Amino acid sequence: MMALTSTCPYLTFLNFGACAKITDASLERIGTDLLYLDNLHLSGCPLVTDAGIVSLLPSSRVVLQVRRLKDPSPVPTEFDLHHMKTQLRKFDCSKVTFRRVTDTNDELVLHFATRPKAVALWCEAKPNKFMPRLTSSDATHHFAGQYVCISLKVLNVIGCPKVSRAAPAKLKSHHIQIKVLQ
Repeated sequence: MMALTSTCPYLTFLNFGACAKITDASLERIGTDLLYLDNLHLSGCPLVTDAGIVSLLPSSRVVLQVRRLKDPSPVPTEFDLHHMKTQLRKFDCSKVTFRRVTDTNDELVLHFATRPKAVALWCEAKPNKFMPRLTSSDATHHFAGQYVCISLKVLNVIGCPKVSRAAPAKLKSHHIQIKVLQ
């Protein structure tokens, strides 16, 4: 699983139908590392339980794709990331992380404990008044770019004997567009 998640971080579709080796730990890794996943098919996976499904809750996030211009933008420090989380506190942001995608593209990943409706407004094509202004801790740099809302859209748990109806129902507070096949 580590090889899959580290070499293919942009996967959007995974089908583990009838795979007896997929466990709750696998789902936790998937939820943490596969930022763009929107279709997850686990039909017939006997080891998947409610705890594994619930571990997908934090995978609802917004990615700010930061494109560098002529001046190289600084890599945010741990203090900068904490400052951004504080800026986003009113939106129930639980964590902000940074990752370098290519030499010219970076991403700020904003993880939310719940999915406030205002967050969806950030992902419209043009800038609007609801978009937060994320700055470095000393306010010398403004991180701007395109926001992309990431959320599971399809979760297939047909034939998973250890998954009740309660666990997928919890996902609906984070993954607004999710359709659960059970």
